[in-house]
Parts: sequence; C-alpha cells; structure tokens
Amino acid sequence: MNHLFSTFISLLFPSRCPICRTFLDRDMMCDPCRTNMTLLADLIRQEGSESVDLFYSLYPYGNASVKTLLFAMKNKGHRNALAFVSEQMARHIRQDSFLSGVSLVTYAPRRPGEKQRYGFDQAQLLARKIAARLSLPCIPALLRKPGGKKQRGLTGEERALNVKEKFIANPHYDLAGNTVLLIDDVITTGSTVKECASVLKLHMGVHKVYAFSFTSPSIQTDV
Repeated sequence: MNHLFSTFISLLFPSRCPICRTFLDRDMMCDPCRTNMTLLADLIRQEGSESVDLFYSLYPYGNASVKTLLFAMKNKGHRNALAFVSEQMARHIRQDSFLSGVSLVTYAPRRPGEKQRYGFDQAQLLARKIAARLSLPCIPALLRKPGGKKQRGLTGEERALNVKEKFIANPHYDLAGNTVLLIDDVITTGSTVKECASVLKLHMGVHKVYAFSFTSPSIQTDV
C-alpha cells in the first residue's frame, strides 16, 4: 500500500534536479549537475577565532549552481538539495582527521519569524541528515530568541550586534566535555556561529566547536 502511494505521489509530483530542474527518474540530482558540483567541492579548513576552534566550508559562494542549490535548500526546503548537500558534507567530514573526535551534531537555529514563514529550519534539516549519515546524534542544543533582523545586507559589526545574546542553551541537554559539529548553511562573517559557539562553551561546557557550512564567501581571519 505504501509503495503504491509513493508511486502515485512520484507521478503526481515528479522529482526534479534542484539546480537545472530536469526531471529525474532516480537519484537526487541529474548526472551533469552532480559531476559539476562534485568537481566544485573544495573543503576549506581554517583555524578558528574566539569561540570557534575550526571553520570549514565546502563550496565557493559565487558560483551560480551553488547559489541555486542554496536557494532551493534555504527557501524551498528542497529534499533533493538537502540530500545532496548532506551527502557531500558528510563525505568530506569522514575524510578529515580533525573531525574524527566529533561526538554530536547541532546547528545554528533559524530566526523564529523566518521559520514560521517558510515552515522549516534549513540548518536543522541539514544537520539531521548529516548526523544520520555519520551515525551521530543531532541535538537541538541551542534555542533562538525572537527578534533581530536578517543578517543579509548588514556590515560585520552590525551582524555581530544583531545576533548578540540571541541564542540560549537548551536546558534539556548536558553537553559538557563534548566536541561539537555546528552546522549552518552559510558562514559570511561568522557572527552567528561564533555567538552559538560561545553559548555552547560558556553555558553548556562544550570542549570544542567545529563550524561547518555548505558555502562561504570567504573563510578568513575575520570570520
């Protein structure tokens, strides 16, 4: 019965490539786009600053395909986009020796107003899929207070002020001594993940925080 229902849904709403919108018979992305994205993947690792121990990013932000995939994931919750991105991020995490000590996955929560508007939190969805692929728990360690503006269009200083004290520790979890993988879709100036990492360390006793994003305009000392 479930198989028949799934078949009916797939016929009614056929799967499409999240980048070029080609109809798919199987898989999460068409072969040309998958090849292109696989070639584009370039894991960047940089020593952290302040509360974040290491920064990671996988794709160059300026690429048109990357932006299309990001939009599909962030604004549409596109299941194929999330599946492909989580697959790629998990694969590179497994290959990096620095990440071997990670004991759990968490994420930078979306602003409550945006979550209500779109009906989902893309960082949460991405973190859950990555954690599942790594056989690690995904913990909603952080809660986000209402308010604040969109980060887009703000200066670095404005971004830092915009997220200051906007995250609080989830009192249902004890993460003392853990090494945490903090997932976000984009790291721009790093203000959001640094604020999240501060809460994880100062209020939850986390040992180390590695911030990993799908894409970043640039990972540099000012992140």
